[in-house]
Amino acid sequence: MNNTKILAAVLVAIVVIGAAWVVWLRSEGTDGDKATVTDLAGRNVAVELPVDKVVLADMESINAFAAVVGPDFLDHIIGGLSNWEASYPDMYEAYIEVYPGVAKIPSVGDLYTGSFSTEAVINLQPDVLILPLWCTQLGDSAPNVDILKEAGIPTVFVDFYTDPYGNNQGKSVDLLGKLFGKEERAAGINAFYETEVNKVFGPLGSIEEDGPTVYVECPSNGADEHGITTKHMGIAMPVDYAGGENIANGLTLGQTGASVTLSYLIDKGPEIILFSMTTYYPDLVGKDMFGFGSLPTDDQLSDMAGQYLERNGWSELTAVKENRVYFYYNNLAFGIENFAALQLMASLFYPEEFGSLDPLGSLEEFYELYMPIEFEGTWFYSIADMSR
Repeated sequence: MNNTKILAAVLVAIVVIGAAWVVWLRSEGTDGDKATVTDLAGRNVAVELPVDKVVLADMESINAFAAVVGPDFLDHIIGGLSNWEASYPDMYEAYIEVYPGVAKIPSVGDLYTGSFSTEAVINLQPDVLILPLWCTQLGDSAPNVDILKEAGIPTVFVDFYTDPYGNNQGKSVDLLGKLFGKEERAAGINAFYETEVNKVFGPLGSIEEDGPTVYVECPSNGADEHGITTKHMGIAMPVDYAGGENIANGLTLGQTGASVTLSYLIDKGPEIILFSMTTYYPDLVGKDMFGFGSLPTDDQLSDMAGQYLERNGWSELTAVKENRVYFYYNNLAFGIENFAALQLMASLFYPEEFGSLDPLGSLEEFYELYMPIEFEGTWFYSIADMSR
């Protein structure tokens, strides 16, 4: 990837972000007894403010929701949070420990499997349904917002996935703040976020040399087989924005990514390998040592990493030879926390320029300021720390 083009795009985004938010907020008005807000799909939606009861359809927005609304966030959620316990058990347990009521939230079906039920939403009678923007691409299986509107239930879209590090993150936080009368808190979150991402974007603009070649993998099959890699989406987005050259760029990988062969890896010789660790895939349940509440010993982490390094042919890879293989918690790349993934990758790609950054320290500060759960767990591991 051409580093100059990435930097140009980043700098343009930084320049326009403030103006975009101002224009977006000024576009809101009133409609009778309701306020008109603009959601992330560009729709003008009439909602009675402040909102009280909501269905939060997708659990991947929960951290942003909790951060903006505050410690009483659960009082406002009357349904949704599909597939949370199964897909992200570590985060689910962290919330359950503080908010046992999470386990009692009624389901309205799953956006991922096409089982989302507009009827279930209507039966709950929320003041508003909050959906992720990506679900507008589901075609016939996307939630029917027109039926909900006819039933008197407004729907708004937020986005913490498709446009990371751009306008959508801040606009989504602002929208949540507007809905719940938490504008000041939302502004503080956005200011914190901008400060953290600009610790990378500012200096990155003056770096002339190309970044390292990078292979990023979500090990969906465990250590024995190559997992999923992606480009320009998901776990790959922080790589692009931090100045790395993703070796998957140029490949046809499909919408959700794909595996690459050993011969491709050897041919490309990535200088850095990143494993994005998650409990989302069944093969990793019980094996993943990263995430909330996970506190493995150094020996356990070393043994885990060793299984990946023992893959057939991997001893020939440049990143393995130079001890530049890293493991990090998958969710650092998503949602309100993605500034930590950006800083982490920048510090690995350009250690001289960004080695003084403290990504996990910044994230812990964010949790102390805005999050209702503790930031306790394992988030990062380098094979340079392995017991030999």
